[in-house]
Amino acid sequence: MKEIPQIDSIELLLQRSGHYLRNFGYEFGFGYDNMSLRDQLFELITKYCKNIKYLYLCHDDDENIYPVINFIENMKHLDYLTIKLLSLASLAIHFNSEFDHLNVKILLQNLGQFLPPKLEYLCLNISHVKVNDFEVFLKNSQDTFINKLLIRNYDGQDILPCIKEFVMKKKRVKYLSIQDFFSFDGHIEYLQDKVKEFRSYNIKVQSYNSLVIDIYDYMREID
Repeated sequence: MKEIPQIDSIELLLQRSGHYLRNFGYEFGFGYDNMSLRDQLFELITKYCKNIKYLYLCHDDDENIYPVINFIENMKHLDYLTIKLLSLASLAIHFNSEFDHLNVKILLQNLGQFLPPKLEYLCLNISHVKVNDFEVFLKNSQDTFINKLLIRNYDGQDILPCIKEFVMKKKRVKYLSIQDFFSFDGHIEYLQDKVKEFRSYNIKVQSYNSLVIDIYDYMREID
């Protein structure tokens, strides 16, 4: 959804058929104009749609992340989760390592606490990831097995060592893709020594494009 019609009309629709809804996605624009409507929509989806399995959320890094976190936590039947947390301002100054991305920190420190025991698919498309924050996420989600884990780290720190420690050695995923958007070397599928190392733990490293699942791919998978 790119725009929200009258919220009353949506509520009426969800009252009647929300229990049939299995997929939900929204791209929140870069700006504050949609935030109030976004929060109302979250409340309605949480209230009437208890069977969401595929969730796609694109959020501006500069906005309040807590409603997004609370919304994800309330989705109790998730199998597929994509989170894009990016800021136009942050991407424009990606060489400034002092830029504070508080929402990325908040997301990573909270998300792992309420993931289900198993996810078919988790895609994190986020900017300026700090190793310490990512390690918190991995520790908090250590009881979750993820069939396909995709990470796009826009100009963040090197998270590969902690992925080896908390994902590879514990065999917590089956398929893995890691990309640093601004570095060729950050595309792990090009590093054959790393690919072989993960393979020794029965983890298949593949490209982002070969693993990414959009809503159309998901619909084909469940048919």
